Amino acid sequence: MLGRMEAAAAALDAARRAHPDHAGIAGEYATQAAVGGDWVDALLRYRAMLDRFGESADGRAGLAQALLRLNRPGEAEAAARTGLDRFPNNPPLRFAYAASAQQQGHWRVALERWRSAAEVSPRETQVTVGISECEWILAGEEPADSAPPPPNPAPVATAAASSPRDIMMCFESLGADCEFGLVQRHYLAEPLSLLRWGFVQIDELITWLDTGFEGIGLEDNTDLIARDGYYIIRDKRYELTTHTFQPIGSMDHDRFFQQQCRRLRYLRGKLLDDLAAPSKIFLYKAWPSGEATREQVLRLHRAMQRHGPNTLLYLEHEQPDHPQGLVEAVEPGLLWGYIDHFSRNNLRDIAYPSWLSLCTTAYRMSLERTVAAAEPAPEPASAMRPPTP
Repeated sequence: MLGRMEAAAAALDAARRAHPDHAGIAGEYATQAAVGGDWVDALLRYRAMLDRFGESADGRAGLAQALLRLNRPGEAEAAARTGLDRFPNNPPLRFAYAASAQQQGHWRVALERWRSAAEVSPRETQVTVGISECEWILAGEEPADSAPPPPNPAPVATAAASSPRDIMMCFESLGADCEFGLVQRHYLAEPLSLLRWGFVQIDELITWLDTGFEGIGLEDNTDLIARDGYYIIRDKRYELTTHTFQPIGSMDHDRFFQQQCRRLRYLRGKLLDDLAAPSKIFLYKAWPSGEATREQVLRLHRAMQRHGPNTLLYLEHEQPDHPQGLVEAVEPGLLWGYIDHFSRNNLRDIAYPSWLSLCTTAYRMSLERTVAAAEPAPEPASAMRPPTP
């Protein structure tokens, strides 16, 4: 593979030298460096392309993207803005313009730009992810006069989900890890919830539920730590860790810490409201280290029921007598499903079709149960009038 890539790069370089006035070849040459992850070389090539052939949407967007990858968001913003002056509806330029604000920690500006980009590219994954990450950071701080996020679908009891995204929006992760959050993202579902990007063991989750998530987001209980180049929020009492999607050093540490504490407190209230007036199916999955015991899952379900008549879907690995795709109703409000595999390779081998199949089945089972519960009971036979002779 490496040999073929080197050969292709050499051929492209030879074509560039043979045809120095060919703008298309110059663009391919710059893109080749970007695809290979050589962002310094890509930056130089896109600049040379713009200098020689003048403004183009592809050249300006490529330049902005290279600057973003080199952690130079201010310059990326200027490059994207220059391009948008000439090409105002170009999607890659709009994306780079929004991402540059986001990378600088200007979350509210970034959210406005992502929403503007959504007017042109409403179903583009980069746009839905950008909006979701900004809303995630700004949760609890949105000003009243700003544009609201897209509404969630109707409650499970009344909705008839018709697309994979609609189905995924009817679920809420309880935080075993981030896999289900990425499944939702794959199907363009971006719900705002406390535990979607969190990691919490089942026994700690039960304790959280029993205490009403008391104390979450208080500064004395919270740490802002560094991991893999990004900030992570950690509750010091129960080892709950949550992604922030904010690169280290991109904004003032103390200011960001206080913002994240406010976000946690807001999302705590939202989760308690969702538990008290259930409209979703809550999902918890087995950890890579092993399945939860039946007693643990029953305790988790009981803890949820103390808040309201909630539905829990617990997922574990398939077994010889419980194949992939099977969902069983263990008791009212508790579904148990089986999947062929969870991600084992840093969330790069997610079984998206299996997840969708299981969630669709669980959704339909829950919908059938709620519809049946809403139907009036048949009139007792003793109260029925005899037929007219």
